[in-house]
Amino acid sequence: MNSVPTWNRCVKKMPFEPKLQSTLTCPHCGHAKLETMPTDACQWYYECSACHTLLKPETGDCCVFCSYGSVPCPSVQVQQQQQQQ
Repeated sequence: MNSVPTWNRCVKKMPFEPKLQSTLTCPHCGHAKLETMPTDACQWYYECSACHTLLKPETGDCCVFCSYGSVPCPSVQVQQQQQQQ
């Protein structure tokens, strides 16, 4: 079993480091909070610390960061970088 996250294996093949922080903005109350994204899995749920709404990814998105974050998750960043090359 390889303990290196999937996105990290991709990063080693190219000089690209994904951003690991994203500001999540609650669509219900507008509260925004800077969060660190996980590098080993998608985060499907996030509870807003202001209104306590449980956020889930929108249809077609892999995680809450891709739906409500200022920066998409690391795996999507890597995919976008690879498509630009």
